[in-house]
Amino acid sequence: MQARAKPLPHTATAKSGKLQAQSGRQNAPQTKPSAPATPVKTAQTGVRPHGWRKWLAKTVQYVANYPADSLVRGLLLVFAATLPLYYDLAVPEVSGDVRWLATSVFAGLGVVVLMVAALRRGSMSLTFRWPWHFWVALALVVWALVSFYGAMNPYRGIILWKALVAQLTLMALVYAVFTPKFGRQLVWALVLPVAFTSFLGIAQFNGWNDASFAEAVSHSGWFWTVPLWDALGWLTALVGPWLTNGWPTNQNPDLGFVGQITNYFLSSAIPGSTFANKNLAGSWTGMMLPLIVYLLLTSKTWRGQAVASGLLAIGAVFFVYARARASWIALTAGALLLVAVVVLVPAWRKAVLGHLTWRFGVWLLLPVLMLWQHGGAVAKVDAYAVNRTPAEQLEMLKDIANSWNEVGGRLAYNLNSVAIVRDNPINGVGLGNFFGIWPAYHDAFVPTPDNSYNVMARPQRTHTDLMQAFTEMGIPGGILYAMLFVLGMVAAFRLAGARAGALSGKVLGAGLGLTLLVVMLFLHVRNFVPLGGVWLVVLPGALGSLTVGLSAWALRDAWQLHCANRKSPTPAATDEQLMGLAAGLGVVTICINALMDFPMQLPTAPAATMMLLGLVTALAVRQGAMRYAPWGGASVWPRSAAAVGLGLVLLVWSVFVYDGLKFRDGNILLKAGMVRLFGGQVDTETRAILEEAQRVYPFDPRIQEHLTVVYANDPTLSLPESIAKLEAMLPSDAWAPNHLINLAGKYLQLADLLASQGNQAGAIQAVQRTNDLFIKLQRVAGFSHYTWGIGGMLFLIQGRSAEAAELFRKALAITPDYPPATQGLATAEQRLQAQATSGSARP
Repeated sequence: MQARAKPLPHTATAKSGKLQAQSGRQNAPQTKPSAPATPVKTAQTGVRPHGWRKWLAKTVQYVANYPADSLVRGLLLVFAATLPLYYDLAVPEVSGDVRWLATSVFAGLGVVVLMVAALRRGSMSLTFRWPWHFWVALALVVWALVSFYGAMNPYRGIILWKALVAQLTLMALVYAVFTPKFGRQLVWALVLPVAFTSFLGIAQFNGWNDASFAEAVSHSGWFWTVPLWDALGWLTALVGPWLTNGWPTNQNPDLGFVGQITNYFLSSAIPGSTFANKNLAGSWTGMMLPLIVYLLLTSKTWRGQAVASGLLAIGAVFFVYARARASWIALTAGALLLVAVVVLVPAWRKAVLGHLTWRFGVWLLLPVLMLWQHGGAVAKVDAYAVNRTPAEQLEMLKDIANSWNEVGGRLAYNLNSVAIVRDNPINGVGLGNFFGIWPAYHDAFVPTPDNSYNVMARPQRTHTDLMQAFTEMGIPGGILYAMLFVLGMVAAFRLAGARAGALSGKVLGAGLGLTLLVVMLFLHVRNFVPLGGVWLVVLPGALGSLTVGLSAWALRDAWQLHCANRKSPTPAATDEQLMGLAAGLGVVTICINALMDFPMQLPTAPAATMMLLGLVTALAVRQGAMRYAPWGGASVWPRSAAAVGLGLVLLVWSVFVYDGLKFRDGNILLKAGMVRLFGGQVDTETRAILEEAQRVYPFDPRIQEHLTVVYANDPTLSLPESIAKLEAMLPSDAWAPNHLINLAGKYLQLADLLASQGNQAGAIQAVQRTNDLFIKLQRVAGFSHYTWGIGGMLFLIQGRSAEAAELFRKALAITPDYPPATQGLATAEQRLQAQATSGSARP
């Protein structure tokens, strides 16, 4: 799945009896042809020069002389059409997703192709006259690097920073090579994978295997497709093992198409399709649906409308099956915004009405009928909410609203993150470090429910991508991150004119203000986050005033547009403008989704979003709806400078790709170690596997997290060895509750051992280190019986029996059957009784 590219060579081609040295789109002076060589059979290989080598030379020559812009467009289309299909069964869930690597490969290859073409032309033009969007993107990349300074563990952000650079590079490439034709092709490429991902998700939802699927098809109106599924099974059995050693037919050659894909694309939460998690599948599908509607609306041929209709039908059914409530809400909000914009803005309204033909209505029937027939289905699998109807799933929102354990987790992640930003306002805690810093803030404003944070599990990320940006990159980084998407939405809305863009922005702002007001009042009424004193008036009053003001302002703008249209009819928006609006709505949908979940922190959605932002920016500049920054000009680099620039790009790209490959290698070993750990195999072999993973890729926090579990429980390690290894791992994850508990327990054992050996100085040092760890434990795990058990043992060793007894009772109040606390309490009470008896016996 990975492609390694080399610089395109300067080649020559024979044409009309003369040689033409071609460089990009320019031809060098012609020379006389040399005499043709006589075909000679080589002694070593026995292959004639005019065999496969001639075919290879012609292929290389064709690619080398192909226009660079067209080649980059082809690369982008291939990437967009295959992005959701990259999957690696050898790595754990989505942590080692090869889509990170694929994004770097295609983005870097596109830049290399353009730079090679510039080099072959003899010079390279460089301009800083960019749209504001691109300056914000550049500032975001720089500030993400700044966030590494002073970070608890700067290595955590390597993968995320590389991903950010690659994704923003995709945006720039789409902008650089944009044409209206390519824009529409890109939309098609993005939505075509919906056919496979939705079918796979539906198969997972129904629990199909080859037999049950064959039975379902034979008893439906799709019985005539049986030969097609047989052919697909043969094809995937042929191609699958060539792509990966883990393809199921390597173990079971008799598997058909459905059996192969459901056995390979496994999910942690079904129906996750190729995304491993149903929420991620739902968020990406929700972003694609507005694009499919645009294609159905504007396709000029019955074939295009037929494909769009089929994609909309299967995509809509899977979107419902995914049971991703945040994605449902996001798409509904996006649809309401679309309706408001189309109703209020004459240009959009005329364009949409102009496409509402009878043929569109006919093709729309298929998705409607598919949803009518299958949308309310319930899965036989009793897990992940798929065994509930969509109505029951929405009804569960009421139950969730009544339970802090259900709603409190996500709320606590975001509210307590405000305290992290408060303490780290400039450069945050560093990319990737929310996972590490979170335990120290788990109850900063509101307590996190045990089912959302405990000793054994903690959040990898917040459930709001925007809050994650502020947490990890500080206030400047969060603002830059938000501006990246806001500018894209503004550009899309302004395609119908500045006044239409302003109106659309006010509608969106009023909707967000109303949503925040409802959420705030709900949390107050439920007493989850009660507003006290003046805040009960100020905050709801401010949000209410903002919502009412923006709504009134939007209605005034709409009336003015209506009056202006009556005096001078506004022309309907073009199909290009509708394409920009559809792309903008896709961005709006994923951004609303990202306010409730984290789709932008994993590789699929952000890569697609950045390509849409590049498309929107190019359209906006083309239509005059977006201005350039008021500085910059063009400069021409000579060939030597261009060569140096190309060398630097190749170096950086090689480092990115190499790091991605090592990341995957480390994750393969991590998965092997995780399987053994979950099976209870904490031994030398498990330790060797995870230590090799750490050696292969030392920057992965998940490897370190699992390795500490081994160091704390491996019976082959001596007590001093275990402590030394745990201490070496602690700086990379200084607030990990499980790590702190294990290490503190080891020091208590060491103190006992040294005291029994008469080494009082060493025992005192061990006790002091335990005390330091206990202070941190009270901050990160005050809810745990382990914390108070360790504190009780510590005080018991120090001779503070009364305080020890109090802490043991606190541990038993949390977990009544905790043996160390029971035994420790008995010991403390015996000592207290002995002290009391001794005191009463004195004269």
